[in-house]
Amino acid sequence: MSLSFNTRESIKTSLALTIAYAISLVAGWDKPMWAGVAVAFCSLSTFGQSLNKAAMRMFGTLVGAFVALIIFTFFIQQQVLFMLVLSIWVGFCTYMMGGLKNKYFWNVCGFVCVVICFGAARESVNAFDMAVLRTEQTALGIFVYSLVAILLWPVRSGKDFRQSAVKLCSIQHQLYREYFSMIVTGKSCETRQALKAQEEQIIEKFQQLLRAAEIDTYEIRKKRVQWQVYKENSLKLSDALEELQYDLNYLSKLDVQQLIPTLDRFDKELEQRFLQIGLMLQQNPPQHLPATVKLTSEEIQLDKLTALHKVALTVSLKRLARVDSLSRKMFYSLHQIMGISSTSNVDVQTTGSDGRLILDPDRMAGAFQVIATLWLSYLATIYVSDLPGGNGFISMTGPLGMIVATTPQLRVPILMIPAAATIIVAGILYIFVMPQLSTFWGLGTLLFAVTFFFSFVFSAPQKTLVKAFGIVMFLSIAGISNQQTYSFFAVANTAMMFFLLLLLLTITSQLPFDPRPEKVFLRLMKRFHNSCQYLMSNMNTPPASTPKGITAYRKAYHLKVLSMVPNKLAIWAQRIDYKTFTESSLQEVESLVSSIQAIAHCTKEIVSIEHSSPSSQSLPEVLVSRKKWYMNLQQVFTNLSHDPGDVKTDGFRDQLTELWHAGEAKVKETLDFSSDTQLSSGEKIHLYSLLGANHNLYRTLLEYSDHSGSICWHEWRKSRF
Repeated sequence: MSLSFNTRESIKTSLALTIAYAISLVAGWDKPMWAGVAVAFCSLSTFGQSLNKAAMRMFGTLVGAFVALIIFTFFIQQQVLFMLVLSIWVGFCTYMMGGLKNKYFWNVCGFVCVVICFGAARESVNAFDMAVLRTEQTALGIFVYSLVAILLWPVRSGKDFRQSAVKLCSIQHQLYREYFSMIVTGKSCETRQALKAQEEQIIEKFQQLLRAAEIDTYEIRKKRVQWQVYKENSLKLSDALEELQYDLNYLSKLDVQQLIPTLDRFDKELEQRFLQIGLMLQQNPPQHLPATVKLTSEEIQLDKLTALHKVALTVSLKRLARVDSLSRKMFYSLHQIMGISSTSNVDVQTTGSDGRLILDPDRMAGAFQVIATLWLSYLATIYVSDLPGGNGFISMTGPLGMIVATTPQLRVPILMIPAAATIIVAGILYIFVMPQLSTFWGLGTLLFAVTFFFSFVFSAPQKTLVKAFGIVMFLSIAGISNQQTYSFFAVANTAMMFFLLLLLLTITSQLPFDPRPEKVFLRLMKRFHNSCQYLMSNMNTPPASTPKGITAYRKAYHLKVLSMVPNKLAIWAQRIDYKTFTESSLQEVESLVSSIQAIAHCTKEIVSIEHSSPSSQSLPEVLVSRKKWYMNLQQVFTNLSHDPGDVKTDGFRDQLTELWHAGEAKVKETLDFSSDTQLSSGEKIHLYSLLGANHNLYRTLLEYSDHSGSICWHEWRKSRF
């Protein structure tokens, strides 16, 4: 009989949890629930993903236990200082949890510290014994689940990873076709934005599966360096393809194919290269090696062009050459992975930050929210007599508070119904079924059945947290130990504790800002426009050297805002209640977010060009028009920060268009009539690149005005209950 994937995975999780409980009870260890919790949270769809999460839980437990021992040793006699240091540590872990890497590690570091500190204080036992016990139980759960996952229907990530790599290559191939067609025909493509959105989703999945495959698939782990090289070049190719559209405004009136006779050969070579990369990703040998096709232009034809069009053509050829170089590097990375060549023929520099710590306001707000939640729960245990759970109430505040703070889209009240249902079912089993069980065979069958139910019903990846929460709720109420006792008050106290905790989290989730999606969306829009305004204000005073100190930090901060906010807006756009705001639709808001992403990309491009090579100072007319343009942009973004819909009038578009055409005419005139003594070829390319980037910003601002003008912003600002 063939079992479905969900059935097999549910059996593995249930069996591992049951075995972990059996070993813990036989060994006479206290708190076997901790081993079961480790199993519940580490079970994922593939062995690599599970092992990766298990490793983070193990290391997080060790770090959390170590910090708990330090706090317990030095501050246990001073309650206020003890709570202050503990809350700062949990707030720090919450902030780090909001980053892109090792989220689960920091989550475990925070809540394990809380559990050990208040668990040891509550039971008056040695804190070191509590830390060791927690570590032992966590290690037991991880070891048992890993062993079961290896021996029973092992699912490795290699196949899913290769499929995601093939999909990514296919999407990038389609994007190349669209962009190349736009260069040749001069016409924009309507499907480009949809393809770009698909690419971003696949890239995220591709990177996740690569990390998992490096753990559970030997072939991937053996060639992990080459796969990292391939990934970095693939990410760079995504940006290089996006840049191909920048010169369309100035190439649209040219016969590009006539000006570049080798363009068709170049296109055929790139088409063939993408096909060969797809073949190798499917573990088939390539049928053709990359050929070199130089993009050369006809000198006779070039003499007929204006200086502006000459520079535009030159820059566009450089962009195509970059696509050629990156795709060639990707090809030879796969060539080496397949063992066909012994040298990589590639040179890659990994993209990374400059090492400067840039604070994220949203993550800071999450840290503040967790600290406030911990203090309120702590004060409640002091001033509310017979609070259900006692110190256990604070212990549960840690993990749940961190999850709510780092998942602001999660509405806490919706957890009330599943929590109530789980408590009722677990309470019935605890009161009426468990007292009838006299051996572990009966108890083990019950554990297996309950775990299988939650694992099977909530098997979807997006419901993983619900699955783990349901299992943990049951284990918490059951309170299984070698000296088992049964009491209705235990169920009642646990139920009251969870509902009071959810009520507390509902209150603190309103801190420090209104969490409703439309309000968050407006705050993010304001932050985005403020950052654009700051960066534009610096364009008129380019630094003579690299900025330092607070100036460098502010610039880095605002550039990071431009990188982060569009993705956050895309997430919050899905959460807005469009039934309440009937004059707006999800499609309109998504189109607005796409234009904001384009504005961010263009603004970062302008900043990069402006500060990469200062343009000639011998062109006062160009400098004056450029200064006027940036001052106008600064005012535009200032107005948008106060009202994102301040673009509805035709005056906005007319003023922006008039100012743009005036500045563009000055640059065109300069490029057409300046001699080589006035401007070098490098300065001409720099001036044109700046013109192209600003034209794209102008175009995207007009698109933004179309989308923003269709949204009824004043409805979003109204207070509602």
